Amino acid sequence: MIPKECKRLAEVDFPVAEVCRHSAREKSIRHGHPSTLHLWWAKRPLAACGATLIALLLPDPCDQNCPQEFKQRAQKSARVDPAEALRHE
Repeated sequence: MIPKECKRLAEVDFPVAEVCRHSAREKSIRHGHPSTLHLWWAKRPLAACGATLIALLLPDPCDQNCPQEFKQRAQKSARVDPAEALRHE
């Protein structure tokens, strides 16, 4: 259980520029994507909505009130293989 005193990730560090890039890419997809089967009148920025919801739910791992178990899991999931990171650039 995450204590109420623990700040959420959105309050401390929200990557606005990266979320905007993903939203722009999502909006520009036109061919071969299921969302193009029927063009809706109002496109919803799914990447931005998802990122905001996750940031509002997750605690800030640097907060002193954040549970130790969450800090350990966040640190473990943040580790990236350098070779894998180069392939995605």
